[in-house]
This record gives sequence, structure tokens and C-alpha cells, in this order.
Amino acid sequence: MTILITGAGGFIGKNLTTYLGQYYELLSVFSKKSKKVGGKSIVKLNLENTEECLNYFSCHYGNVDLGAIIHLASYLPMEKEVEDIKVLLKNINIANTVLGLSKLLNPRFILNFSSIAVYPNRTGTFKEESEIKPSINTECYYGLSKFCSENILDFGLRNMNIKICHIRLAQTYGHGMNETRLIPTMLKELNEHNCITVYGDGERTSVFLSIEELRETIKRLLEIMPVGIFNVGFHNLRYIDLANKIIQKFGNKGSRVIKIAQGNRSKFQLDTSNILQTFKQNNISIKLNNNLL
Repeated sequence: MTILITGAGGFIGKNLTTYLGQYYELLSVFSKKSKKVGGKSIVKLNLENTEECLNYFSCHYGNVDLGAIIHLASYLPMEKEVEDIKVLLKNINIANTVLGLSKLLNPRFILNFSSIAVYPNRTGTFKEESEIKPSINTECYYGLSKFCSENILDFGLRNMNIKICHIRLAQTYGHGMNETRLIPTMLKELNEHNCITVYGDGERTSVFLSIEELRETIKRLLEIMPVGIFNVGFHNLRYIDLANKIIQKFGNKGSRVIKIAQGNRSKFQLDTSNILQTFKQNNISIKLNNNLL
């Protein structure tokens, strides 16, 4: 089966390209800004330019027998850009390009990477049918863009015989991830100061999964091609517990956690029973990394 992967130059994209390349023929789409690429079939395009992308694929891959599209590409805002509406508009443009490519190439399956950022970042357990309200989150426009992308694909392809699966992804950890993310930030502070600072006394809870767990999950989803929305993230952890896990693995006897009372204490938990039940019905088990790191 041939699979087209957008966003193949990012942290998750590189990992999936390397892993899935062992099992499938891949057509990897990188942004023009990607510095390192690898693999047999590589395309460097600006996915925000729908016309350019459709013309290219029509000329070069119009007759490809495409089994699936894995849509990873998105515009991730820098800290100073989180309140800039261009985050929403850029990601809508990218989704529109993927919609056009889907109509052109007619894959059997689309695996769209969404995000738990569509849910409000507050205390509660969130299922796929829970309230969508990114407006209370710092990265509102990013979360909204992910929800819009889900609906753009569902609506735009409603009359085509294409199975569509959206995964609302938790924080993914692994070697090579962005250094500004939570776990690398904690590791950096530990290495430089032999301590990890947590705010809200470390009571804030979020959801994580390892890149190894994600790779296996994606491979299994490609095998069964389910339709619908699935939460993906297998470890609900308090920040203080995460900090202690990091110290246990990478610290020493003098390492310590510094608790600051001020800060976010929300306990966001993700219900992943839907995807686990789907796997169970298909006699699939996922090996979870209980140590996470």
C-alpha cells in the first residue's frame, strides 16, 4: 500500500516515516523549510498554496494507487504568535489543500492528526463527544484550526467513498522533539540546575504518550481503517509526578522538585476507551510504556 504523509519533516513525521517505511511505500511531503529529508519519494511543497500542490500532484502522481493519506502538517505558533489569527487561517489553508489532494488522489483512508487542544483546558475527563471550547485556552486559534480541519475533511469528502479517522492527540514525547515542549524543558532545568520547578504545586494534570506508542497506534489504525474520532494519549499524569519520574531516571541524590503555589492546577484527563475498545474488537493490543520516559 502506498501512503502519502504530509508534515513528514516534523518530529512525529520523521518518526512515522522511518517506522512505516518498513511496511509501506511512502510518499513524503515536506515543507520547503525542512532542512533534513530522507526516503525514496520526497516532495517539498508549500501546503498553504493549494493550487501549486494540486498542479504538482496532478502532473506527477495523478495515477498513483493511493491507499491512505496521513495528514500531519500544521502551522505551529511560536509563543508570540498564539493570539495571531494567522495560525487559524494558515491551518485552514493547509486543510483545504489536503481536501483537494484527497479529491484528486481518492485514497481509501485518511488519518487526520487533530489535537486535544480542541477541548477546554480545565478540570474534567474528556471524551470524543465532550464540549469543544478552545476559546478558553491560550492556544485558542491552534485548537480551533484543528477542529475546523476535522470538519473541512468530513464535509468536503462526504460524497466520496473515503474512510476518515481523526485522532485527537495528546502531548507526544520522544527523542528529537521540540526543545520548548514540557518534558525537554524539565530535562533542561534538571541538567542545568539539578532541579525541576512545577507551578500550582505540580497539581496540574495533562496527558502524554511516547512516540513508540504513537507509532504502533498509527500502524494498527492503518491496518483496520476505522471511521470516526479517537482520543489518543495513554498516560494521565500530574506535573509533579512527571517531574519525579524524570528525576528518578535522569537525576541524582541531590536532584529535587521545587513547588511554586501560584499557577495552573487544572486536572485535564483524557478518556481513551473508544480507541482501546476498537482495538480490542479487532484483536489488537498496544504495548504501553508505563514508565513513559
